[in-house]
Amino acid sequence: MTNHNRSADVVAMDLNSSDHMVSFGKRSGCYISRSVAWLLTLFFVSGIVATGLLVYFYAPHQRDMDAEQVGEVIRLQEYPVGEKFVMTTTPTEATTTTTTTTTTTTTEAPTTTTTTTTTSKTPEKEKIDVRLPRALKPLHYLVKLQPFINGNFSIIGYVEVEMEALEPTSNITLHMADIITRNETITLRDVNDKEGADLRITKHEYDKERQFYIAHLERELQQGHRYIISMEYVALLNDKLKGFYRSSYVEDDGITRWLAATQFQATDARRAFPCFDEPGFKATFEVYLAREENMTSISNMPIAETLPVTGQEGWLWDHYNTTVPMSTYLLAFVVSDFAHMNSTEVDHVFFRVWARESAIHQAEYARQIGPAVLSYFEDYFNQSYPLPKQDMIAIPDFSAGAMENWGLITYRETAMLYDPEKSAPNSKYWVALVVAHELAHQWFGNLVTPKWWTDLWLNEGFATYVQNIGMDQVEPTWKVMDMFVVNKVQSVMSLDSLESSHMISIPVNHPDEISQIFDGISYSKGASIIRMMNHFLTEATFRKGLSNYLDAFKYDNAEQDDLWRHLTEAAHEDGTLPDDLTVKIIMDTWTLQMGYPVIKVVRSPDGTSATVSQERFLMLRKENSTDTHEYRWWVPLTYTTEDDPNFNNTQAQVWMKDSEAQLTIPSLPSKEQWVIFNPQETGYYRVNYDDHNWNQIMRQLLTDHEVIHPVNRAQIINDAMNLARAGQLSYEVALGLYRYLGNETEYVPWSAAYSGLSYLRNMLHRTGGYGSLKKYIYDIIVPLYESVGFENQLDDPLVEQFQRRSVVMWACAMEHQDCLDNVLSLYRQWMDNPDNQTIISPNLKSVVYCRALAAGGEDEWNFAWDQYLKTNIASEKSQLLSAMGCTKKVWLLSRYLEIAFRPYSGIRKQDAERVFGAVAGNVVGRPLAWDFLRNHWKMIYDYFGGKARSRLILSATGTFNTRQQLKQILDFQEEHQSDLNAVTMKVKQRIERTKTNIAWMDDNYDVIMGWLDGQGYTSKLNSYWRKVREVQEDSQIFGWAETLYPFWEALFWWLSEPNRRPITVGDQVNEHLTEVITVGEVAHHLKATKTSAPGPDGMETKLRKFILLRVLCKMFDLWIATSTPPEPLRANRTTAVGLQRTISWRPSDEAGKVSDPQHGDRWQTQGGRRRSYGSLPQEGLSNVTRAPLKPKQRTTILIDHHVPKLMHRLVLGEVYKTQLERMDSRWISSRTRHLLTGGDYIKAIARRAFPCFDEPGFKATFEVYLAREENMTSISNMPIAETLPVTGQEGWLWDHYNTTVPMSTYLLAFVVSDFAHMNSTEVDHVFFRVWARESAIHQAEYARQIGPAVLSYFEDYFNQSYPLPKQDMIAIPDFSAGAMENWGLITYRETAMLYDPEKSAPKSKYWVALVVAHELAHQWFGNLVTPKWWTDLWLNEGFATYVQNIGMDQVEPTWKVMDMFVVNKVQSVMSLDSLESSHMISIPVNHPDEISQIFDGISYSKGASIIRMMNHFLTEATFRKGLSNYLDAFKYDNAEQDDLWRHLTEAAHEDGTLPDDLTVKIIMDTWTLQMGYPVIKVVRSPDGTSATVSQERFLMLRKENSTDTHEYRWWVPLTYTTEDDPNFNNTQAQVWMKDSEAQLTIPSLPSKEQWVIFNPQETGYYRVNYDDHNWNQIMRQLLTDHEVIHPVNRAQIIDDAMNLARAGQLSYEVALGLYRYLGNETEYVPWSAAYSGLSYLRNMLHRTGGYGSLKKYIYDIIVPLYESVGFENQLDDPLVEQFQRRSVVMWACAMEHQDCLDNVLSLYRQWMDNPDNQTIISPNLKSVVYCRALAAGGEDEWNFAWDQYLKTNIASEKSQLLSAMGCTKKVWLLSRYLEIAFRPYSGIRKQDAERVFGAVAGNVVGRPLAWDFLRNHWKMIYDYFGGKARSRLILSATGTFNTRQQLKQILDFQEEHQSDLNAVTMKVKQRIERTKTNIAWMDDNYDVIMGWLDGQGYTSKLNSYWRQVREVQEDSQM
Repeated sequence: MTNHNRSADVVAMDLNSSDHMVSFGKRSGCYISRSVAWLLTLFFVSGIVATGLLVYFYAPHQRDMDAEQVGEVIRLQEYPVGEKFVMTTTPTEATTTTTTTTTTTTTEAPTTTTTTTTTSKTPEKEKIDVRLPRALKPLHYLVKLQPFINGNFSIIGYVEVEMEALEPTSNITLHMADIITRNETITLRDVNDKEGADLRITKHEYDKERQFYIAHLERELQQGHRYIISMEYVALLNDKLKGFYRSSYVEDDGITRWLAATQFQATDARRAFPCFDEPGFKATFEVYLAREENMTSISNMPIAETLPVTGQEGWLWDHYNTTVPMSTYLLAFVVSDFAHMNSTEVDHVFFRVWARESAIHQAEYARQIGPAVLSYFEDYFNQSYPLPKQDMIAIPDFSAGAMENWGLITYRETAMLYDPEKSAPNSKYWVALVVAHELAHQWFGNLVTPKWWTDLWLNEGFATYVQNIGMDQVEPTWKVMDMFVVNKVQSVMSLDSLESSHMISIPVNHPDEISQIFDGISYSKGASIIRMMNHFLTEATFRKGLSNYLDAFKYDNAEQDDLWRHLTEAAHEDGTLPDDLTVKIIMDTWTLQMGYPVIKVVRSPDGTSATVSQERFLMLRKENSTDTHEYRWWVPLTYTTEDDPNFNNTQAQVWMKDSEAQLTIPSLPSKEQWVIFNPQETGYYRVNYDDHNWNQIMRQLLTDHEVIHPVNRAQIINDAMNLARAGQLSYEVALGLYRYLGNETEYVPWSAAYSGLSYLRNMLHRTGGYGSLKKYIYDIIVPLYESVGFENQLDDPLVEQFQRRSVVMWACAMEHQDCLDNVLSLYRQWMDNPDNQTIISPNLKSVVYCRALAAGGEDEWNFAWDQYLKTNIASEKSQLLSAMGCTKKVWLLSRYLEIAFRPYSGIRKQDAERVFGAVAGNVVGRPLAWDFLRNHWKMIYDYFGGKARSRLILSATGTFNTRQQLKQILDFQEEHQSDLNAVTMKVKQRIERTKTNIAWMDDNYDVIMGWLDGQGYTSKLNSYWRKVREVQEDSQIFGWAETLYPFWEALFWWLSEPNRRPITVGDQVNEHLTEVITVGEVAHHLKATKTSAPGPDGMETKLRKFILLRVLCKMFDLWIATSTPPEPLRANRTTAVGLQRTISWRPSDEAGKVSDPQHGDRWQTQGGRRRSYGSLPQEGLSNVTRAPLKPKQRTTILIDHHVPKLMHRLVLGEVYKTQLERMDSRWISSRTRHLLTGGDYIKAIARRAFPCFDEPGFKATFEVYLAREENMTSISNMPIAETLPVTGQEGWLWDHYNTTVPMSTYLLAFVVSDFAHMNSTEVDHVFFRVWARESAIHQAEYARQIGPAVLSYFEDYFNQSYPLPKQDMIAIPDFSAGAMENWGLITYRETAMLYDPEKSAPKSKYWVALVVAHELAHQWFGNLVTPKWWTDLWLNEGFATYVQNIGMDQVEPTWKVMDMFVVNKVQSVMSLDSLESSHMISIPVNHPDEISQIFDGISYSKGASIIRMMNHFLTEATFRKGLSNYLDAFKYDNAEQDDLWRHLTEAAHEDGTLPDDLTVKIIMDTWTLQMGYPVIKVVRSPDGTSATVSQERFLMLRKENSTDTHEYRWWVPLTYTTEDDPNFNNTQAQVWMKDSEAQLTIPSLPSKEQWVIFNPQETGYYRVNYDDHNWNQIMRQLLTDHEVIHPVNRAQIIDDAMNLARAGQLSYEVALGLYRYLGNETEYVPWSAAYSGLSYLRNMLHRTGGYGSLKKYIYDIIVPLYESVGFENQLDDPLVEQFQRRSVVMWACAMEHQDCLDNVLSLYRQWMDNPDNQTIISPNLKSVVYCRALAAGGEDEWNFAWDQYLKTNIASEKSQLLSAMGCTKKVWLLSRYLEIAFRPYSGIRKQDAERVFGAVAGNVVGRPLAWDFLRNHWKMIYDYFGGKARSRLILSATGTFNTRQQLKQILDFQEEHQSDLNAVTMKVKQRIERTKTNIAWMDDNYDVIMGWLDGQGYTSKLNSYWRQVREVQEDSQM
């Protein structure tokens, strides 16, 4: 049998109807009305139920049988009710026993028969013996079968088994599965008993696990007697492609036609009839097949006679001649309406080919070669074909490639049918191969059969080898024997190099084990060692031995030793083996141990001899291997030499015994000449040489490669690449051999070369290094491509066509433009003229189809699908199925996977694995396929009848090479252990391959990249990194940006003797053994005369400069030494502490005195208590003894508190000062310029700059000294008071700053730089400046304009003057946040402050205005009045976020900022706040990790939203009054939220905007002290004049097991307006809904025909839901005149509706129905809300097959607006209009609107042609143009963007380019991008790494890549960010997760990295909840959305096809 996705599926019974006489469809029969049909159906069902009950209670059966497994299938007129049956099914449980006892009256006396169904209770892992007892031997079967093909697919069967008792036995055991037996008909008689009395059966038993039917007998059978057991039964024509099964096809008339066929190998004959289903039980068979008159039947033998079926008109019995003795698995029969053609080439054999009538002409080639091969094999084996006929039939549905049933070979259509004008040459090759293979089986397998499946290889190995001999006979020009080497020998060597391989002759027992050895070892390795044996025995001896063996064992069974014996006899006769050597001695070493040797040849120094050794070749040697077997072989060594290059001598020249570790071969030529072992690779082993011999071989290949045989050229390449892969040869040698290929033209060596390149490509395809490899392969391929050419002729030699197809495939894969142009042109021509089948050469169809679909979209894919359905050629269908998996559209791949496993989809079950493999073989589809398999495992498992399919697992995981992927396979194995019994070996092999690949990546990735680099195949980016590294080295820059210098640690830890003294002048501290720091005057400054520290790669850098910073404050006297070296070194330490006695305390009036460091005074510290993490002990500072560090050892010190322990108590009322010394370096580099910053100290990190009271409640004044070089400037919070020279340091100056006002530590800031600045005079009492890099200072103009204006407006708004004399704003290249509100010195990321009106996008201007206003708002909220603790962080950020909009609205009144606030902030944060894992606004926090987590949307956006709500219910005047009073009361102080509530309440009561008994605290505590928000449900009365209003917390998903028992209620300011008086400006509370009220009633509303809308302008922080009638009224208004409703409320209505629907509180029919009005909508704000709703749907569906329908729907929504707004953009267009244009263009292009795509691609190409022209692309559309152009482009477009990124001076432009580069669809570019994002010197700033990652994760192709990258490189990324998890990375990678598999991945990630996630625990919990919510949404709404879209006409063509097919099937009662 040809192995083609072999399986042994288990299937349950599926019998649905009892009447086989019924005709279905419309071909014949009567017709009735629907009502009559329903009535008859009712009667029919009632009858079935009644019959079922009778059978249930009176027939023996299994009580635990699943109803789906059984149906009533009995012909009632023949089988009266009450008859007994035994049912057999596939085992599902393993431990049940059901016994039924029935009394039956006979003519003699009442008897009792018991039927028992059992499964042995065997421990789970104990092997069960499934072999039949040996007491009986079958002799003859009579089988009568009536399959109801055109009925209910039942089979009525009768079987007689004649058998001989070999020993006494009291039971008869037969195999049986999926059969229902009629117990009453089971009889047993003794043939030897002349009286013929039946023997009594006392009990019928069925063992499910063993699939045994056991008849227990009253008395023993007698040895030597013959017996016949007979029975009637019912079986099923299943749809599982095994046993006796059904198949179908659709002819041109559209009618589905059915046929029945068999597939019994290995253990499925038992599904057709009870039998002895083992190969060793040979018998003869007499077959009767009943068929309808219009059909034909065929079986193994010719028909003897045809008779009518009694009582069944139109039915006939075909009675067949009795077969020769054969095994059950070779029995076959087919009932069909097929046509056939005869052949007369073999006169003694009647030869026919069968196929569908419309395809019979395609069987001509098989008809021609079949008889020729048969005749040749008769001669070759010297054995005549023993049967009178040979049929070959092509079956539409067939699980294997073919099956060698004796006399009736069954084929998959692709394996037998070939159309010379339309089919590809490889189809012809495949047909010849399979036909020859199956005909070879007629001798090997059929005539002589293995006794048991242990020796399966005697079948398959011989057929696989001999097939080539047969092919070579009929197609001598094909070089079949050469191709055998690359196709079989080299291929299987890869599998056999694993420890998890297996012996060729392997003991097997269970059917699951049997099915697993139908693999490459049995087939290809078996064939390979047979070929080796042929060569060392010689052809003549080999054939003689085979002939003798076949003659001796014909019609019998044999084992491999029988073959060895006959071959040995022939070898000894012919003298081809010594008399003391047998074939068994040799071959047992090849068949009874796995693997094969690598022969190591090491020549002597002069080359004239060689030491040869052998060892098992393993791709990876496991250190912990449990395999202790010593592998040695009898190796037939052959070789040839340069002086006599004879590659035809393939008989063993030297035998290397299995007892020899090595041997010496003499008489070789000199070392200057090569020796090559294994001519023509006839030996099954690899060869490795010493380097010198490899070089000699390489020389020969480069000078005249044709001296070496083509097969050996292939061998050399294959061995070298695999030896390198296994680490036994350098890649320099292996890849060096490829250089000769420029002159190679033969296909076989190229085929080996492709194999080696394929592995490299598979390993690197998803890495950043693939670009270099691709260029290398391109250069190898192009010469051959140009030589062979693209044009193909049908009559070109087959090998030439193979060569052309391969090189075209590779050239196109390497993106050779001519190749791509050709394939795309041909496919387009075909689309224009689909009936013309001559446009594309059959040889190139697979390449053209695949590449065209990869480059195309839905139209190209659907065209291929149409052609697939249309074509009548099976091989064409296969090519199209494979090609449709090439598309790069993720949703198309998802749809394809979904339909592949869907009944009625048009894809046959046999082809589902082909589809899956095609998707998995696509670099884009690979993760999709793996996810699909895991997410839908149960469905797929059931689809294949409860059997795992190894090909699915192997194709999904074929290129796995990371530890994360290994973990996934192991998890999969563990999760589905019980399902994987039939594929355990394959799974183990895949696990080992993955481990091997991981080891290869670890060992060779950098090696390969280095080699490619050395060959000049270096990507542009790699060159950039090298250049940057050189520049950095020149500047002595060796570290990472924004990290702390390690040398300061030496100042605080003096590592000498334990009783060390304090540091004094001149002391040298040896800290890292490579660092020496000399300490100068401790009290004043530090002077480093020599310092060094380790850098990357062991390099050192010298510290040359210091900047000294002195900070004096009311409570501290702090001396901090800081440094601006050229570059800080990589360091993990984050803070430092002082040594004993460098810390001294003294009263402030003694500040002028300096404590004596030798003796101290009464204020010196006795010690210290500190809290530390890392390698340091927990004792006080003075008691620390620290062990010396090893060289280059890194130590992390994290200290939060230093508490000095004093000798005396401090005196109450005194003011004290303390001095501490430390060094800190925080710097930012822009090429070679440097900047020191101190700032961004929010989140409790001022402590990292200087020891302090680092809590917001500890306000103090600060006096700052900054030392700087003369050519630099410094700025801090206050103006400079004086500048003085630094004593003793020429060129250095002290800037002494005025003392600050009281403020918190986190607001202190300082910057030292060479920046330029611009002044502003708009605020007369505030000196206002903006600072930036000199080359970018002009971009600060907009900030300079609006900053003073906003500042002035806020002074007025808050009624509080700005308290400082100056305000600086500075744009810093590297900045972690957007900006920082340091008082008087606001620091910004460049994108947040710089804007170029000619080049920057409008959104950049908006962002600058927003951030500037935000930070200036902080000067009051946060700086002037500061929260006492971070619990009230929202008082800072919430107010700044809200008030920023007021400031923006003042300076940019046309921007509609307050409207956009609703969609940008309110609606946005509601999504987060609808999770149970949200948090209160005012939330207790303690640890810095907790503090950092509340800098989130709740504190910012929700805080701002409820402040806005408060503004509206208090009124603007009251709100401002309260704020002013609050600020005045707490200025320069700290406050809590209750302080604010009190002042606002006072103002409200004064103004009368709140009742006296209601306070702001009562209201607002319900919003700040509980999380979430309400949904207000408005249900109007029947007449509409009143409404019941209720509130409940809005949750996106209500958890059944929630532990949150809090009762959520709010004080809700209800506002509303009505249709009769639509006033949307009244936003003050009309009704207060108290937190104590579950509901209330609002009266005085208009009639029900008029709408009411709550929450005008969405000022309230809540959602609103209405009754359906009111929703419909709102929809009516929107559709008739939407402008009646305020734009913000139009946005609110859409957002509320979509989120209510998402939460299951509103139907999607209503929510999506509201979108209909958008055709008339032009305002940006409602559209923004609409985009948000659509985005969620898109994110959920983008990776599903349903996305196509959604995409069409969105397209139709978007296009009217796109056409209205247009693509053209002017710089002076209003900002909101530009926002609208940008959004709609982005969506239109995303929906693949052609005009949009044409525009963006044209603009980008123009820019590439003229890169200096910055006016080509409108700034507003740059982000869209960049992204879409890169998505459509390749490496050139990406590299151009990278160049522009490096070149531009505009930060916002850099950001846009960074985001756009994540849009590419090239996986390797995305991988490279991720790699460089976290790589020093890459050109990407650390602050931007998250942007890059988010861009890749936001790409549907890059999403799984990003998630894998994060998990695979977590440690590196975690360390890169200083030991902190970055929540944005996790959130962006998992943002669209919506499957249970993805949820498991997040949970696993959380568990694995728990200790690293402390700072992001809240975010991770929220992501987990979001994922659960998404899963629930998919479960509840996917089909709903698809149904709605379908109803709206947005149904894909495929859905229409499925619906049509389903209707046809239903009409046929299928």
